Amino acid sequence: MLRFALRLFLVVAAAVLLPHLAAHAHGIALPSNAIELAPADHGPRPLAKPVNATSADDEAAPLRFAGRNLGRQPRAVATALRRMIASSGGRAAVAASACDTPVCAMDAVFGAGVGERLLRLYVDYGFNGSHLGRAGTRAWTADELDAVLAAAADAPLATGGRERLLLRDEKLDRYRSALAITDPAETIVAINGSGEVGLRFGPAWAALPQGQRRAAALHEFAHELARTRGKAEGWSSAWADAALADAFLARRAGLPTSRVSRYAMTNLAEDFAESVVAYRYAPELLRSRAPNRMRFLREVVFRESGAQVAAAIATQSAQAASSM
Repeated sequence: MLRFALRLFLVVAAAVLLPHLAAHAHGIALPSNAIELAPADHGPRPLAKPVNATSADDEAAPLRFAGRNLGRQPRAVATALRRMIASSGGRAAVAASACDTPVCAMDAVFGAGVGERLLRLYVDYGFNGSHLGRAGTRAWTADELDAVLAAAADAPLATGGRERLLLRDEKLDRYRSALAITDPAETIVAINGSGEVGLRFGPAWAALPQGQRRAAALHEFAHELARTRGKAEGWSSAWADAALADAFLARRAGLPTSRVSRYAMTNLAEDFAESVVAYRYAPELLRSRAPNRMRFLREVVFRESGAQVAAAIATQSAQAASSM
């Protein structure tokens, strides 16, 4: 069952359906979706140290994979290799290599730098990004995975639990009927859930600037947060209460809406995901339009201090000033 979708309006139908929302807050026009709030390019995100263990790791054990000795590795690394390199062709590529580390083995199968990034996503966040044996998908590029890794770092994701898929899917349009999309100008950028636990990113996502790829990925990770932590901690009713309080403040201030984008008006699930993107990339806009949502995200979802948010807003303001 399809849970959520982030759609990019190539011709913004919402502008026709909701003409009264041509509102401004502190000089910022209400966008069709929150990915428009992201900077054009965040630049490359440096990776953490390679995912290779030492004998000091409590769960480390000798790892032999496809005939190669890959040193002492924690259980998560061994699981990642077995899950992502399940095909005979992939294992043959490792066997033919001179690899003695998991990163080398992954790169031998998925390409230089790509394998390391896929390994990081699996070990740190539990996402399986392998395209091997999955029809309709294609291999990731390193810069695409940089955007996904940056978004994952921007979200309070946690490892553990059920493995989730993270795929570059070339045929997201096959979900149009399930999503009740009839406008031919409307393109699906990415979806969360498609009868499986995980995320799929389409060609329209890959065509975005790097900063907007990152923001769109964060939107989908926000849905994943709601599906996991949110369900366990009961966020739904509290979010609805925060949205109601913000709506009251907006009416009192003469604003037509408290939401950060037109797409956020779809339902409370999209409002949550769009607000998460605004929290990271346009915190001043979120604070001015939706202080109760801002507080909920800061205290409950991200568990950050007011000082951290203030610093983020100051940084955003300085960046905006320097670009003028």
